[in-house]
Amino acid sequence: MSSRGQFFSQDLLSAAVIFMLSMGALTYAWSTSKARMAERRVIEELEHKSWAASAALAETPGEPEWWEDGAVNVTSYGLASVPLVLSADKVSAFRGAGVDDVREALRLGSSRYHLILRDGGRVLTEAGERPSGEFASSAWRVVSYGNGTAVMEFTVWDNLPGAVFP
Repeated sequence: MSSRGQFFSQDLLSAAVIFMLSMGALTYAWSTSKARMAERRVIEELEHKSWAASAALAETPGEPEWWEDGAVNVTSYGLASVPLVLSADKVSAFRGAGVDDVREALRLGSSRYHLILRDGGRVLTEAGERPSGEFASSAWRVVSYGNGTAVMEFTVWDNLPGAVFP
C-alpha cells in the first residue's frame, strides 16, 4: 500500500482547516468593522444634528420670529433676540413647547434632545428629556442670557436597543 495517498489526504485536510480558519477570521473582522462603521455613522449624524440645532437656537429668532407669543405653526425654533443673545421669553416658551414639535422643527428625526443653560456650575434652565441613550452628542455655545454670560448645552441622543446595525 502506498503512503502517498495518506500524505495527500493529510495535506488536503490541513489546507482545508487552515482555509476555514482564515475565512472565519476574515468574516469576523469584516462584521466587526461593518458594525463600527455603522456606529460611527450614527455618531456623526448626532454630531451634525446637535451642532445644527444649537446654531439655530442660539443664533436665530425662529420662524415666525415672534413664535413665543403663541404662534401655532412654528417652523423653526430660535431663542435669540439677536445672534448669541438669548431672549428670556423665548427660552421660557421653548421649555413649554411640545417635545415632538421641537424635534420636528429642529429636524431631529427620531433623536431626542436636552437643552441646558448654565451660569458657571449653576443650572439656569432645562428643556427636553435628560439623555439616557447609548449614543449622544452635545454642542456648547457661549451666550448672553439675562444679565450675564451663560453656556448653552444642546444634547441630541438616541437609544438604539442593543445597537444592532444592518
